[in-house]
Amino acid sequence: LDCGGEQEDGDERSDLPLSADWKRLKAPPSPRSAHVAGWLPSSRVLCFYGGWDGAGSIFDDVVAFDPESGGWMDIHVAGGRHHPVERFAHTCCVWENQLLVLGGVNAKE
Repeated sequence: LDCGGEQEDGDERSDLPLSADWKRLKAPPSPRSAHVAGWLPSSRVLCFYGGWDGAGSIFDDVVAFDPESGGWMDIHVAGGRHHPVERFAHTCCVWENQLLVLGGVNAKE
């Protein structure tokens, strides 16, 4: 699987091929690079968080891709201290069906 990133000419990508027959998906999230992704096994979705568009916009959204339906969905994270802030160049891992995020750069810090 391949989703997002930056091409040599600087163009951002937001396509996700599902097989050797590459195709552009309907309604993917905004093109971005320096984001993270992790497979959530019990939800059976690939979850993406953050990134930047190369032109100054830093993302705080969480989106998921369902490979069975081929559809994208916005994930609404509860507020409070666990609400994600915009960031890029961070890292993540999946632990107990949670996407754990560490580090990164944002516009405020």
